[in-house]
Amino acid sequence: MKSTEQFPCAFWAEKLAATHPDDLAPFERMALETHIASCHACAAVRTEYEAMGRYLEQLPDVKPLPAIPARLLYVWDAHGSSLASTPFVKESEQREQIATTAGGSSRSMRHSSRFRVSGQALAAVLVVVALLGTFLTVLALHNHGTITESGPVYTWKVVPSPNVGTFQNQLGSVAALTSSDAWAVGTSSNGSIQQNTVVKSALIEHWDGTRWRIVPNPKPGDGDFGLEGIAAISSNDVWAVGYSWDKQVMNTLIERWDGKQWRIVRSPRPQFDQSDLSSIAAVSANDIWTVGYTLDLETSTSKTLIEHWDGSRWSIVPSPNGTLAQNILYKVAAVSANDIWTVGYSSNSGYYNSGNLILFEHWNGQQWSIVSSPTLAGANEQVLSGLSIVSSNDIWAVGFFTSGSDSSIIKTLIEHWNGKQWSIVSSPDPGVGGNQLTDVVARSSNDVWAVGYSPRSRYPGQESLTLVEHWNGKQWSVVKNTDFGTDSNILYAIVQVPHTGELWVVGTVQVSAFSSSRTLVELYSS
Repeated sequence: MKSTEQFPCAFWAEKLAATHPDDLAPFERMALETHIASCHACAAVRTEYEAMGRYLEQLPDVKPLPAIPARLLYVWDAHGSSLASTPFVKESEQREQIATTAGGSSRSMRHSSRFRVSGQALAAVLVVVALLGTFLTVLALHNHGTITESGPVYTWKVVPSPNVGTFQNQLGSVAALTSSDAWAVGTSSNGSIQQNTVVKSALIEHWDGTRWRIVPNPKPGDGDFGLEGIAAISSNDVWAVGYSWDKQVMNTLIERWDGKQWRIVRSPRPQFDQSDLSSIAAVSANDIWTVGYTLDLETSTSKTLIEHWDGSRWSIVPSPNGTLAQNILYKVAAVSANDIWTVGYSSNSGYYNSGNLILFEHWNGQQWSIVSSPTLAGANEQVLSGLSIVSSNDIWAVGFFTSGSDSSIIKTLIEHWNGKQWSIVSSPDPGVGGNQLTDVVARSSNDVWAVGYSPRSRYPGQESLTLVEHWNGKQWSVVKNTDFGTDSNILYAIVQVPHTGELWVVGTVQVSAFSSSRTLVELYSS
């Protein structure tokens, strides 16, 4: 039997004729997104709608006259003056009504000869129109005066992204230059765990304003390799870092995009056996930092690893370690050339499960030094993996902590730097078993976003929901998000599109317990 994502346009056209897109099951919704991403006919129609949307968004906002009665203003703001006659229409009916009206007006703008299309193209139109119902609703409302003094209404939506691995696909870091130029990196794998044949490869994807596409990158060694961090300076200067195995040794991996292709850039090899880079941040094209760790197999201890690019070469910069045996740096962020922060942990074991301590380090232009952080009473482990900067006295870090005799209680952990010290800020925990924040982006002092995941049940295993939290200047709150996988939904990284209100988040999703994991990309936009 065919899977839902293998059916042609005609199948989806018939399906959507009887079922509203919002009523599709999560796996059907994702299959529909995947179909449109791979179907040339549907993609062509989507491109036309997006072009129409960009044109209409350039039109001036229309505001109703002050003399219009409040009841009519409500109808205007909610549906547009020509789209509804009463404010008591069900929301689903409103969407269908608005989508139908908007779709009809767009069709009337086309030349009559455009109706002479093949059955496949007509089905494609039906599929895209149905899927873009929400888009058309927002578009119609935008042009009927719902842009208020507080600005446009932003929502989260899943954006189709390609996959190459038959076993696992995940994106762990994202960077954006403009609304039509963004990058994401991670790993994909093929093979079988049962047969011990899993092979991992780095995964690089690029957003061109229309769709995400896979971009080839070189294979550095004879074994697994992956990318964990990315930083974009310009359209022809993008950096990515991670690891590569060669002759049973794990080495640091640094790659650079020159506008045409990805190339491996030589990085210094630490004195110890295994090394990994997990994050990268750029002050300028000639001032870039990357962090991670290096492991000594003889002593089973790990040390912090920090490297710097001066415009011509990478070099290792001495960095301190915590008081415990294992020291790992997760994230790096830059305020200026002499104000750089990194965060990780110091632990007594090879993983954060034995009373580890948070490890903050700061670069003052001359050297790296450890900065103390608060200890949470009753916590067994404290881990911070996300870091974002508003200014030198306004910095956020996110992660999680565990408590209980078996560390089974897992809750979100958020800390803030006010220019003098780090302090813990209260954050919500929607999941019953464990909540983890993985990354954070600070757009201003009263607009900060954190992402991660939370479990579906007390003992979730791999079952999880995406977790999005927002800081409004006074408190953190959970923001409703979309989950497609019935088994696992995880967000790993978040970034702001410069000079816009848009946000990209990336991660991984598993539709069912027996399916392969897929890349997950979401966009926060109006």
